[in-house]
Amino acid sequence: MPRPHVGQDHPAVQWVSAGAGRIPINAFRVCGKAIGRGIDRYGGTQPGFVSKSKKALVVEYASGVMLIPNYEVLVAAQGYNALTESETLFKWIPLSGVPDQTKFNFTPLRDDEDELFIARVWDDGKWVIGKAGNPLTGIHYVLSGFAKIGQNYEILAIKSGILS
Repeated sequence: MPRPHVGQDHPAVQWVSAGAGRIPINAFRVCGKAIGRGIDRYGGTQPGFVSKSKKALVVEYASGVMLIPNYEVLVAAQGYNALTESETLFKWIPLSGVPDQTKFNFTPLRDDEDELFIARVWDDGKWVIGKAGNPLTGIHYVLSGFAKIGQNYEILAIKSGILS
């Protein structure tokens, strides 16, 4: 039985196509930034945050910053409210290093050997959206226009019993 994850639609959340800095009203946010994913220029799925000013999804890629103009935003599915229910539907799991998806019900973006997970890190007094997963050694993220790597971070997980 495949494990439910945010890489696929499920009863609580879904991915909605967007672009040019647009953010659906029911988007999941971390410190005001909408969680998104997009296809990079090499065909891989990358998590990041939506920047209205840059009119793109901002992702860390190969120690640099990549802007993806067409992307998807994580939103609450019909009947749920991302702003009020995100903490009841999901939890942030503290980690360091490479996540071991066999220990938790993680929310990977893709289901292959190199799973990437939606992650967040505390930096410069706020939570910042990033990515973690094999083969990355920690969280990779963008802050103030610079690519950064952190070792202590949290990944987004579905709370037990929500999806059965």
